[in-house]
Amino acid sequence: MRYAQITFLSLLTVMIISCSSQSVKTESTASAEKAYNFTLPDQNGVMASLDEVLKNQKGAVIAFYPKDDSKN
Repeated sequence: MRYAQITFLSLLTVMIISCSSQSVKTESTASAEKAYNFTLPDQNGVMASLDEVLKNQKGAVIAFYPKDDSKN
């Protein structure tokens, strides 16, 4: 059991060190193009447009996923 703990901690330490030594990209490569306005239902079924969401906000994250019980 002690050997497994030491092995796990060693692997965890190596992983943390390797992740922290990688260079972090500081510049965004996304273009600053304006998105088209669209209207879709929100999680409650209320129609919401992008313009309405962005009225008092700097930006928005839009996520799409297949319906929970879909076969896709």
